[in-house]
Amino acid sequence: MVKLIKEIPNTIIEKDHNHYGKNKSALDGERVRDIERVRNVVIICPRKHDKTKLLDSLLPSRGTGARAEEEGAGESWDLSFCYDMQVGNVQKDDHTFFINIIDSPGHADAPSKATSALTLADGAILLVDEGVSLHQGGLIKHAVSERIRTVLSLNILDSWLYRSIDDGEEVYQGLFQAIKNINEVMESYDDKLLGDLTFSPEKGTVAFTSMSYGWGFTLTSFSKMLAPLFQLDEAFIRKKIWGDNFFDMKTMTWTSKNTGSPSCLRGFIHFCYKPIMEIIGYCMNNKRKELWRKLEQACVIFKEDDRKATGKELFKLAMQSWLPVSKALIGMVITHLPSPEKAQEYRAESLYKGPLNDRFACAVKKCDSSGPLLVYTSKMIQSQDKRRFGVVARVFSGIIRTGMEVQIIGPKNLVQNRGLQRQKIEDILVWEGRKQCQVQDARPGDIIVLFSHDESLPYNVTLTNIENTYAYPIRAMNLVLENAEPIEDTTFNPLLDDGKMGPLTVPYSVYNDLFLYQREGIHWLWNMHQNHLPGAILADDMGLGKTRQVCSFLRGLFHTNLIKNAIVVAPASVVDQWVPEFFNVGIKNVKMFTTAKTHGQNLNIIRKQGGVLLTTYGVFQRNWKEIEISDGDEELWDYVIMDEGHRAKPGWKNF
Repeated sequence: MVKLIKEIPNTIIEKDHNHYGKNKSALDGERVRDIERVRNVVIICPRKHDKTKLLDSLLPSRGTGARAEEEGAGESWDLSFCYDMQVGNVQKDDHTFFINIIDSPGHADAPSKATSALTLADGAILLVDEGVSLHQGGLIKHAVSERIRTVLSLNILDSWLYRSIDDGEEVYQGLFQAIKNINEVMESYDDKLLGDLTFSPEKGTVAFTSMSYGWGFTLTSFSKMLAPLFQLDEAFIRKKIWGDNFFDMKTMTWTSKNTGSPSCLRGFIHFCYKPIMEIIGYCMNNKRKELWRKLEQACVIFKEDDRKATGKELFKLAMQSWLPVSKALIGMVITHLPSPEKAQEYRAESLYKGPLNDRFACAVKKCDSSGPLLVYTSKMIQSQDKRRFGVVARVFSGIIRTGMEVQIIGPKNLVQNRGLQRQKIEDILVWEGRKQCQVQDARPGDIIVLFSHDESLPYNVTLTNIENTYAYPIRAMNLVLENAEPIEDTTFNPLLDDGKMGPLTVPYSVYNDLFLYQREGIHWLWNMHQNHLPGAILADDMGLGKTRQVCSFLRGLFHTNLIKNAIVVAPASVVDQWVPEFFNVGIKNVKMFTTAKTHGQNLNIIRKQGGVLLTTYGVFQRNWKEIEISDGDEELWDYVIMDEGHRAKPGWKNF
């Protein structure tokens, strides 16, 4: 038994001792250069809306002041922010940590999108609500193979509210079983260097979260409150408020078994569950005086407008102020996920494809800014002004600067200057919140966006100094390259010729990036094309990623010289999303017909040179005579694609 040193109140609410600070602008003053205080984290989450809520919780409007500008910023989820947090008892003048959050698609249109995102990260947040999905399981497997450490966000606190659970023991057993089920999945993977891969609330690697209401906690949240009262170490307290540890309020003692006394409760129930349920009761029963008193104990001050809230909205505001989910998640990221310097030391052998004793491997292992340049490009991204395309990249060694000429190393031109290309870096951008800000250079551990002078840089390649002709590339996960390397041909023909038309040739790099059902979708589209059918409706039977299937099909038609041009009509809210999809499959001549200043010029370019014209339903309806789908018997467009085709009105004869 462990006896309590001094009496404690029935309800404990954490006071803010400024242990955690506010979110800060990523570029407040000089950028964070201490590599120990950088974290590169990927989110593994199957559902897009949960991921959106997670990111919104990490970037509250009062933190970065960037939310207004972020609306409509596009599909990129990547973001960066600074956070103040003192770790342990180490006294430093600056407690600022720089955190890069990297998106990993949930149900990705292509498997390489998800896996290449992992190459940028050193750690991961696994967001689970209904067990580990098949897609998440695959990403976890690849994350382990690349030695990416993971923490868990167990997003099931909402069930407390929806099911009105008032039995603390039932809540604890539900949480315990959920973690046990997830750990059974983690135990199926093994890496001796990473060690134990399972999640443990006692160690602080599990956050219990409610993304819908924006609150959550780790056991660390409560151990910080209790440690001074017990005059014991926080780690010791964390063990006491999880597992078979019971506290008796009358005797003020801990036991390993429930004594049967009404005053003897499991530590988690007494010190975590009951305080939360007390706040819920105050909010739902409109006991405002009691609520204000408890929150004032935690130095939580409500704005006058917030005090007018009632019911669930009042509860949401109270819990976000007391136990914000951002504090729980960021605390786990900073404490339990590695810095680039620490991670690259043990990840070098899985990252670098060349000899592990050459100077490039040594530079990666040391995260050496004075070593040779090695930058991995992960995915293509559209600039926020919609005028150009760049690539999201990570610096593994060396320093990349604006104006620098770099050498491009892909999976096929490994060494000896075989087919190496050079491009000049025009701009380097970093994220500030979800905005992109220009910088002059980037160093090891930085997540950046690169733009070149001439054309867009390729993704899934390695950039190095122009004199480094013997460098090997950073490999973009074993899954992607093992499939791609043995293929020497530039194209792959998956479709049979039935004698009606010549075969359709789809570049192997495009075809290999598709799931099996997406390849079947291209077969079906090709059959429609061969039989000269007037049109087709792509519905749910096509599966996820219909945009990718259409773009890949058109790529094959262009590649085989079967068509010259196509037009895509899409809602204004999604028309921009088509551009990177076309670029990803290699269709570069894509023009927008959306603004009066440029649409005439862009239309003429596509008519003469061929390519894809993108427009919206509203613009098309107003300018259909200029676009002209047909001129008498002559078809001016080989293909017309209508995204969300139900928006086309029946009266549109010309369509």
